[in-house]
Amino acid sequence: MREAFDRIKKVDPRATPQIVSFNSPEFAVLMNHRSVPDRVLIGRFTVPSEANWILPNPLPMIIKLFSAADTQIPLDSRLVLAKRSSLGNKPEEIAQIQYSAYFDLTVIQQYNANFYRSILANLFLPNDGFQIPAIRFQEGAVLEIYVKPPVTVDLTQPDTRFMFPVGQSNYYR
Repeated sequence: MREAFDRIKKVDPRATPQIVSFNSPEFAVLMNHRSVPDRVLIGRFTVPSEANWILPNPLPMIIKLFSAADTQIPLDSRLVLAKRSSLGNKPEEIAQIQYSAYFDLTVIQQYNANFYRSILANLFLPNDGFQIPAIRFQEGAVLEIYVKPPVTVDLTQPDTRFMFPVGQSNYYR
């Protein structure tokens, strides 16, 4: 994660690097909300008031998700990350992450530098078609997390992990 924090600092030297997870106060659990036919919304992160976030690209993510059957979500699942500038707007897909990259890795291995390249998710904006160094989220913007194809995800499983680095800049320092 240190490498991601360094990239955040290059984009905004005033940003404070931090890790957010499904246990963070910014996360709202939307247990298996079916808002789109081919995927299920499991939750959303909302950028706090008077702040903005920078997500480095590529984005290292620590992920271990379980189904209601007490097993990992299927190997062929994809996680879809989508950005909403506000709750009333349509989400823009910014990443599709193959869960297979995480399926056989323990959480300890995902923290290990030898596996760092395995946990990087490339972010994109739909109309750009080129690599961007980071994606900014303004105050009140939302990062939605979907699982595709739909599967019932149980975030209460003790081994569940979903975390990634952000740079947070506060408007009033």
